Amino acid sequence: MKEHLIEIDGHKLYYISSELNHIMEFLKKEEKCLGIIYSENEIRIVEIEDYFDIRYERFLTNNLTIIIDSNLFIAARSIYKYGNINTPERKFFTSLLIYSKFLYAKFDPTICMYEFGNKPNHKAVNDLYTFRVVDNLSLETMLNLIFGKTHQISKIDWNDAKNKTREMNESEINEDYNKTLTRFKQNYPYVLKASIILRIKGISRYHKIKYFFDWILDDFITKADAITIAMYILSRNGGRIIKKFNQNNYSSLIKEIRNATWDVTYISYLRDQAKKIPDRYFLLVTNDKNLINAGKYFFTPDETIIDKLFGKEANNVRNIIEKINKICSLPGRGNLTKERLSNIDKTIVGLENELKASLTGNYFPE
Repeated sequence: MKEHLIEIDGHKLYYISSELNHIMEFLKKEEKCLGIIYSENEIRIVEIEDYFDIRYERFLTNNLTIIIDSNLFIAARSIYKYGNINTPERKFFTSLLIYSKFLYAKFDPTICMYEFGNKPNHKAVNDLYTFRVVDNLSLETMLNLIFGKTHQISKIDWNDAKNKTREMNESEINEDYNKTLTRFKQNYPYVLKASIILRIKGISRYHKIKYFFDWILDDFITKADAITIAMYILSRNGGRIIKKFNQNNYSSLIKEIRNATWDVTYISYLRDQAKKIPDRYFLLVTNDKNLINAGKYFFTPDETIIDKLFGKEANNVRNIIEKINKICSLPGRGNLTKERLSNIDKTIVGLENELKASLTGNYFPE
């Protein structure tokens, strides 16, 4: 790596390797990232340009966590399996890996390991070990691959990376696994209900959101991360989070809804991790630009997001939310929330049956 001086704003000089500059420019153009920081008791979105601007390198070094989705995790597994970066996904992940090594960033792949379904925990342990081996490949090895000096990772490089990788702790994996599935299950009913309401013909966005909030008050819990995303889904006619929501194939539709629920789960995980470590930068990286767009709405202040989502109907939506907040503050509401959460499996079955009913004819909720 060769370092050279660059001039910024006509007077400031910074040391930067030409390789890092190249990688930053590439990642910035990809537009596959959502960045946040929790500071002074609030979360704010950090502009992506700041993550890939050399002027901010000193703030990010040793102070950045990168959370990846399942597509990038699969790319890492493919690098482990084939030992090369012959696909766009592997090249993108390798660039991200190089970026992380320059800035001494921490990779967090734990949540994406569970998106594939209820796989045995020992499989998750093996997956995490595989990822950490790829993460432990040397910076020189990754640079040689990305700039075409080599085309295959050597056995020597693999052995060196494996020697740096510790055995994974299965009990730790089990704990994360259970927390992730709980987080997913609590978000799933909201996305299910939003999908059902989307299928109602001939009603306004305002009435869609009214049906949604009436359901929360009458039949389900009061607060969850998925509410904001559900509002986004309802106001944006799916928002490309739920694709093909008008199809009548139940299995395909459920798959889309589960994928959308994982989007919510990633976003809420990003928020929670940031709140655990104030003033640390966090970056969610994904191949799904729809997830990035939904995340931007999720982290927008409440008043602003209602205006953005509902336009002329914003005041009507605010009135509904004000009514809900009053009801939710009544004595005993917390106990009702706990009771409904304890019956969440029954709620999910009921909603899935309601979704099936919406596939036949002109559906209208009770």
